[in-house]
Amino acid sequence: MGYSLSWIAVKGRSSKELQQVLGFRSTGRHGNYGEHTLVGRQLRDGWHLLIANTCDDRIAQNTTLAHLSKGCQAVACSIEEHVMFSSCVFWNEGKKVWSVKHRGDRGVFDVVKSGNVPANYSLLKSELIEMQRSEGDENAGVDHVFELPLQLAKQLVGFKHDEELSGSYEILELNYLQRASRVVAASRAWLYLAGVLVGVTVLLSLVAVVVRGSFGWIIRLAKSLLP
Repeated sequence: MGYSLSWIAVKGRSSKELQQVLGFRSTGRHGNYGEHTLVGRQLRDGWHLLIANTCDDRIAQNTTLAHLSKGCQAVACSIEEHVMFSSCVFWNEGKKVWSVKHRGDRGVFDVVKSGNVPANYSLLKSELIEMQRSEGDENAGVDHVFELPLQLAKQLVGFKHDEELSGSYEILELNYLQRASRVVAASRAWLYLAGVLVGVTVLLSLVAVVVRGSFGWIIRLAKSLLP
């Protein structure tokens, strides 16, 4: 099984500020990421790390990062190893500075970048592509370019999800408002799907009525034409 995670690292805000902005609290208990909804820890050079156990968690969404990075810096990664998707984005003072993502389901050489990427971006990308080509391109059985966004993030904050880091991760608990808003957001998707299914069912019922009516009319017409 592969990882499905979102993580952010913030520099320039205290742990208490992060709790207030993102709506969570400390529990005093410790555990591994991927096993709990949200965990966190301190990294080097003043970075605070938060890791959520889904690839598309709201902590790594643009609206959250735009607000969270005001007056500070923020790095966010999304990882879905089941389809070899990885992304990294860097925000500073409320603005997105650069982003890089790899979509493995679109090919092992897929890379999309925007903004003023780090100076060693091109070199790192070339090295990973060369590794991929040397092992058989699309048939290599491994996706080296998947590492590109993750390596860029690591060089900023010193964390990579598949590399061991000394120290423990604290289990964090979302407050009531955060839990409720997430339930509502999840419900919207299900309600939309239910609405689509109801609409399709009604449409099929109408088609069935029309078809039955048409057959009945054809049969009556045929009978009227027979001697």
